Amino acid sequence: MQHRLQQFLSSLNPEQKAAVGAPEGPVLVLAGAGSGKTRVLTGRAFYLVAHHRVNPHAVLVVTFTNKAAEELRSRLRGYMGERSDLPWAGTFHSFCARLLRLHGEAIGLPREFSIYDTADTEQVLSEILAEHRIGRDELSPAALRSWISLLKNGGSLSGRNPLHRRAEELLPRYDERLRRAQAVDFDDLLRLPLEMFRSRPDVLEIVQRRFDHVLVDEFQDTNAHQYELAKQIAAPQNNLFVVGDDDQSIYGWRGAQYRNVYDFQRDLPAAQVYRLEQNYRSTQPILDVANDVIAANRDRQEKRLWTERVAGEKTVLRQVPRAVDEAHEVVGEIHHLRRTKGYGWKDFAVLYRVNALSRQFEEVLIGQAIPYTVIGGTRFYERKEIKDIVAYLRVLVNADDEQAWRRAMRTPPRGIGDVTLKQLEQEARRTGRSIGRVILSEADRSGLPKAAQNKLAPVAELVTTLKARTAKMGLVESVEAVLEASGLMAHYEQRDPDESEERIANLAQLVEAARDRAREHPEFSLSDFLAEVALVSDIDEYDETPDRVALMTMHASKGLEFPVVFAVGLEEKLLPHQRSQGTLAEIEEERRLFYVAVTRAMQRLYLTYSQMRYVNGTLEFQEPSRFLRDISPEHVRGWSLPGRASVRVTEEDDDLVAWHEESSAPREKQRRLMTGQTLIPYRIGDVVQHPEFGVGVVTAKSGGLDDLKIRVAFEGIGSKLLAVKFAPLKKLQ
Repeated sequence: MQHRLQQFLSSLNPEQKAAVGAPEGPVLVLAGAGSGKTRVLTGRAFYLVAHHRVNPHAVLVVTFTNKAAEELRSRLRGYMGERSDLPWAGTFHSFCARLLRLHGEAIGLPREFSIYDTADTEQVLSEILAEHRIGRDELSPAALRSWISLLKNGGSLSGRNPLHRRAEELLPRYDERLRRAQAVDFDDLLRLPLEMFRSRPDVLEIVQRRFDHVLVDEFQDTNAHQYELAKQIAAPQNNLFVVGDDDQSIYGWRGAQYRNVYDFQRDLPAAQVYRLEQNYRSTQPILDVANDVIAANRDRQEKRLWTERVAGEKTVLRQVPRAVDEAHEVVGEIHHLRRTKGYGWKDFAVLYRVNALSRQFEEVLIGQAIPYTVIGGTRFYERKEIKDIVAYLRVLVNADDEQAWRRAMRTPPRGIGDVTLKQLEQEARRTGRSIGRVILSEADRSGLPKAAQNKLAPVAELVTTLKARTAKMGLVESVEAVLEASGLMAHYEQRDPDESEERIANLAQLVEAARDRAREHPEFSLSDFLAEVALVSDIDEYDETPDRVALMTMHASKGLEFPVVFAVGLEEKLLPHQRSQGTLAEIEEERRLFYVAVTRAMQRLYLTYSQMRYVNGTLEFQEPSRFLRDISPEHVRGWSLPGRASVRVTEEDDDLVAWHEESSAPREKQRRLMTGQTLIPYRIGDVVQHPEFGVGVVTAKSGGLDDLKIRVAFEGIGSKLLAVKFAPLKKLQ
């Protein structure tokens, strides 16, 4: 293994090598986009095992997606050899699920608990809202889930909003429903281990003795619970090695705290800091745009990406009249590049801020018979037939899983309707048992009307028989047995042929998924498999093999890369999104999102925006995204399409006059004076400072120079309408 280690170390650049070989203790690696962070993270684990002789089982490596976790394991196998014992590498959620399986009984959680995904959670909340006679038009399950998640992660809601107060009131009712079902949600997976460590320090000590080193991937995406978990497990030696990039923190809306990167050095003052700035993904012209964009953020750790690939195509900037033109021109350029440069369909990605923008691109791609895939569409494990069979598997593992029972007992149809379900729920509440326990117990069913008993008895017999059979089976055989005995395959075979063929193929794919897990993890139980199924994300299901154009949101593109990237819909109200313009922190996160989109590109980057777009059924004029003003004119060029003259974008071009006010101010002032317009010294997106209110972002303006008023969103203060003539403002950027 020493020879392997020396070969590996010789392949690193000086900064990577220094980080991999850092002395023990807390280490922070600030890894810019495409700088080889995964190589450094896995290399550190390899170095600990090969050089420091650390037991591989004493090294914990955590990340955020199953796809990233598999990449970590694959790299480690490559470095250390297929037959070697490997460090434990997986997601935060899967690690916490494993912790709770092993030790959860210390806080009253049974080993075979269920994990409720987003759909399960929203269904429970929908039922609670109905019980409290709260309509969806007043409070949607999705909004309630989001607020409850914030509360569970230590956040707070505005006491002035009555709906926020309602969420706080319903949280105990929601937790009660989860406990009755012996279930946890995604937030509980992170919260409950901390609760366990606080109440049972002996359990924390067991975990600390097991893991001598904790390595964290994508540290900028950790929330308060994840950071605290990593710190507690790594204590008391503080062998905590974290790799992250505050410039790529884009999940603040779901609790991620990019300031953990700063707090790390405060909490662990002995921490050593390493910076990785050499990029191996993109060409320098693309990095020039990325550096321009992110440099406009005030709250960041200074980094500037560079690469040895100095040559490359300059980034293309394009304004189009309407959204439909944007789709046609992007697809036209894809055709052109494929024909003239030899790209495959899978080399192209179209990135947008909101899912709604995919429609017109899909229509044009379909019309031209171009294969494509939408990342973030209906995920495999969210398809009806998959959720149907998974419901049967869940009730075998956890008889109290009420959401699974509701689905399993009614599919295939058995004449169990709303009336029977209502009677079942009432009997369960009366006896203090879950609906699953009532179904399985002939004595408990006797309290139901005879008709309901007759309908539920076959379900009880089926599940009881399957539980006995699968107790002696492995993972794959269990899934096959349930698929056959449940009647789901026959149910879908009898439906519309066009629909049934795909559903049956998907059911067969679930068996293959189980077979894959059994090959990779022979020790996997049905419970382990279900935990993985519950924790699959959009990015986990992206398959790079099929030759298809990829359409996805900028958020979904994190962690991916493509030879050619089109970032589209770069307009105010879309990027930054209109719901994320209230504070400077929100604006800066939106800018980081744009930076992530830009740094997905390897060889060519296109930026497009539309002059007009339909908004809520009305055709409205659009203003280009303020973030485009951050890009130096020297770093972009016009779009040269087949049959069109090449357009060279410079500071003198009209398209950029509005974006680069400082460089073109004399010409712009002359044009405005000639047309009777007054020069406005403030633009939407400008950052200003007020002696009393602090730093804020201009979000709206009205009037001319003499009576100009601007609305400014101040950090921690809120929105203020100010008369420029009297307000003591200083423009910062």
